Amino acid sequence: MNLYNAMLDSTKNLYEEIYKHPFVQGIGNCSIPKEKFIYYMIQDYSYLIDYLKVFSISAAKAPHRNEMQFILNLVSNAINDEMDMHLDYLHKLGVNDNEVLTAKQSLTNISYTSFMLKTAYESDFASILAAILPCESTYYMIGKRLLKDYPDSANHPLYGEWITTYSNPAMESTLMQITTILNQLTKNYAEDNLQKLIEIFEISTRYEKEFWEMSWNLT
Repeated sequence: MNLYNAMLDSTKNLYEEIYKHPFVQGIGNCSIPKEKFIYYMIQDYSYLIDYLKVFSISAAKAPHRNEMQFILNLVSNAINDEMDMHLDYLHKLGVNDNEVLTAKQSLTNISYTSFMLKTAYESDFASILAAILPCESTYYMIGKRLLKDYPDSANHPLYGEWITTYSNPAMESTLMQITTILNQLTKNYAEDNLQKLIEIFEISTRYEKEFWEMSWNLT
């Protein structure tokens, strides 16, 4: 079984719901109200802090040096690039660093990151990859499809950087490396163990949808 393909097949309806969500479409057609985008970016910055903790725990559980180095490189890149992008965006929108760092996590955000952290602390390397993969996978799907459906959006002074960041071939490369590692690790897994990983992937994908819903409703 190609585990990643099985994961995508089990969540294909969720992926469509995520892409068609009004917040996601609002990024593509550049119609998102400012206050919603600010709320989303602040919550996503907070999310990334915990997300990178999950990655760091996974590095400690990596079976080989190559996987450990790959994960640690991802953490470094995210801290130096993706998190800075969030702060740059928020500065443009008139939000200062103190407002970002002192903002309270939403209940959806707490629930999602708690699920991933619990998986990281209590489970093996493959399970952690299954939990973090929907974030990488859905964001690349969104960025790529938005760029295709709204090609002019890449030039938008506010949303263009977001779309080009998440449609970048480098993100596709990262996603493919993670899925290759996961498929290789699990090629001899029993069916029950594979299904458990698919269930973890499905839960995180449901949380991805809820994150967009949270951002749209400011809850």
